[in-house]
Amino acid sequence: MRQINEEDYLNILTSPKPTLIDFSASWCVPCQQIAKTLEGLEADHVDIDFVKIDIDECENITQQLGIRSVPTLVLMKNGEPSAVLVGAQSRGKIESFLRG
Repeated sequence: MRQINEEDYLNILTSPKPTLIDFSASWCVPCQQIAKTLEGLEADHVDIDFVKIDIDECENITQQLGIRSVPTLVLMKNGEPSAVLVGAQSRGKIESFLRG
């Protein structure tokens, strides 16, 4: 999963492909715990782009989307958030989240 910055985020808004954004922080233990799960899901869902945003480095995006805790997963479709999942979740729960 690639880490993006605020400039990269603008490309997500115009992407025709759904994007899962993992809002996390380097100091967040639950974020580290779900990282491997997300990497596995990324390999299984080639139809979705997976990216990570560090909330401490991209405060504008974090505030714009109302992210208040980490980890938070935001599924973007057509440049808009279509679903949000807060907290460290199981692989099954994240799979269901991705399927909508």
